[in-house]
Amino acid sequence: MRESVIESQEAERKAVQDDDTNLLKEIKAKGMLVNDADREAFKKTVMPLREEAVKEFGPKAKEWIDRIETTK
Repeated sequence: MRESVIESQEAERKAVQDDDTNLLKEIKAKGMLVNDADREAFKKTVMPLREEAVKEFGPKAKEWIDRIETTK
């Protein structure tokens, strides 16, 4: 059962990614201007906020931040 859940998660994530890609192409084709974010600049900007969260909320905040980082 666990393997089926993992497989379905992967399939769902791929389907969402494909939908996002197709919808982005569609709205661009219809003339919408889309800005791409500078992910590295964003990451650099929010890094101090992560450190503040760990100071304020402790090890549990670090655990969640690490989990978020590993889901990429």
